[in-house]
Amino acid sequence: MSLYHLTDDRIGQSRLLDDDPGRRHEAFGAAVAHQRIDPGFHSSVWAVIVDPSAGADRARALASRIAASSRAEAVFVRERSGCLYFVTRARPETTTFDERIRELASRFELRVLGIGAALIEHSDYDLAPVAERAHRAASILAALPELGHMGWHNQLGPWIMLSRITPGSVRVRDISPAADVLLEPANSIYRQTVEVYLDVAGRIADACARLHIHRTTLYYRLDKAPEAVRDALHDGSARSSLHLALKLERLWHAHRESPIDFAL
Repeated sequence: MSLYHLTDDRIGQSRLLDDDPGRRHEAFGAAVAHQRIDPGFHSSVWAVIVDPSAGADRARALASRIAASSRAEAVFVRERSGCLYFVTRARPETTTFDERIRELASRFELRVLGIGAALIEHSDYDLAPVAERAHRAASILAALPELGHMGWHNQLGPWIMLSRITPGSVRVRDISPAADVLLEPANSIYRQTVEVYLDVAGRIADACARLHIHRTTLYYRLDKAPEAVRDALHDGSARSSLHLALKLERLWHAHRESPIDFAL
């Protein structure tokens, strides 16, 4: 029995991601028993978020073409709310699956907004949690494309943690008063400077290169930053909180500006 038959992907509605937990568990167990899925080895779920204006039919047509071109490397599992899910056994460190996805999407004139992937672990007995991890990774990259063309859930570290904080559920100033000060419009230049400075772990040369400024200018900006910010930069815990709060606000802002529903 092939993974293709286990997924019944002719209609893009897989038992592996069925809405019924019992059917999901049964399909997952069968896939593992027939060695079509190898938990803890190379098997993974990929989530591909496409432009929602394309419509489900076009998205599924693209998914079928991607699967057909993969030479059994990947199988289309399901389309849900503009996200295509695939199961693949390709090695994470060598696969070019993301390149194939974007190449075929370009031929279909369909915009890919984010690609995320998650390994199927030994503790997984259901594909749904893995799909959620892959979708979370894809949604982060859709919101923040500067992070890269695709991302593995286990490599996105702090972004995964921040993505689980519901927008508006906590105030930025409660996490970091210094970050709240930097978010004031009048302090935009200081926000940019401090965020880049923290991104490169305080390496002056790297910060100057990213900001395209001379080190004298960098020192000047850091010295002239609001007092609360200067104090935070000199305290380890406060500095970490400042950095995380700035990233949280960046993620929230991206979600506010996007028409995409990032929920699974």
